[in-house]
Amino acid sequence: FGFTASFDANLGGVEPLHTGTFKYYTTPRVSWRGLLGTTSFDADNPSDAEVDMTFVIGNVSYNWEQGWVHPYVTGGIGFYNKDADASLPPDANDDELGLNFGGGVDWFLGARWAPKFEGTLHILGGDDPDNFILGSAGVKWWF
Repeated sequence: FGFTASFDANLGGVEPLHTGTFKYYTTPRVSWRGLLGTTSFDADNPSDAEVDMTFVIGNVSYNWEQGWVHPYVTGGIGFYNKDADASLPPDANDDELGLNFGGGVDWFLGARWAPKFEGTLHILGGDDPDNFILGSAGVKWWF
């Protein structure tokens, strides 16, 4: 769970975020992950209009072991589906490719689980919202 914030002046405010992630480690330091998420941006003009966004992202991550705390960097490519209210211009409904990068920290409180905190910047190729940040917190569990 977390938040999103767009850099577009017409899409103000901080909005809730829901994500789910699957991660596969190829070495103790390198992992590959898939992420599915949803969020919604409220438009200032026209008021009460929304842009709902669903995205699927593939990333590679590298982490550093620092005892109980493992900081990491991540980056990858994503597919973003935007579904806008009818009161917004037709080009607000769009499917776009985008890049993302950022980092976070896993804080191990047990051998198989850790709270995680992450922030990423997303850069899309099309119309607004075209750049936004995601911040999230959650729990990791290793199977």
